[in-house]
Amino acid sequence: MIGLKNGRTLGRDHSLIATLKRVDGMIDGWGKHYWFCNDGQVLRSLDDQIGECVRGFLGNYRVVREDVAVSKRNALLGLSELAQIKREPFAYPSLKT
Repeated sequence: MIGLKNGRTLGRDHSLIATLKRVDGMIDGWGKHYWFCNDGQVLRSLDDQIGECVRGFLGNYRVVREDVAVSKRNALLGLSELAQIKREPFAYPSLKT
């Protein structure tokens, strides 16, 4: 995200939404892999640590978001922008009689 602030492009796979989705997949996969673990205190501690990391990431996102141009803020989220989609005028087919 900091690269976007410095003029570089941000790939959608590094956007806020994509990153949080990847983290969620890791948490879900880890939880399913260790389904047999039953120490609630350890699991709550891991959840708390993950929460701290996510809060730090969201804090960094907020700082970067405030420093980038409004036109680039959707890119931080990973959202497409209509103005950036390549387009060309529609050409009507010729009618031959």
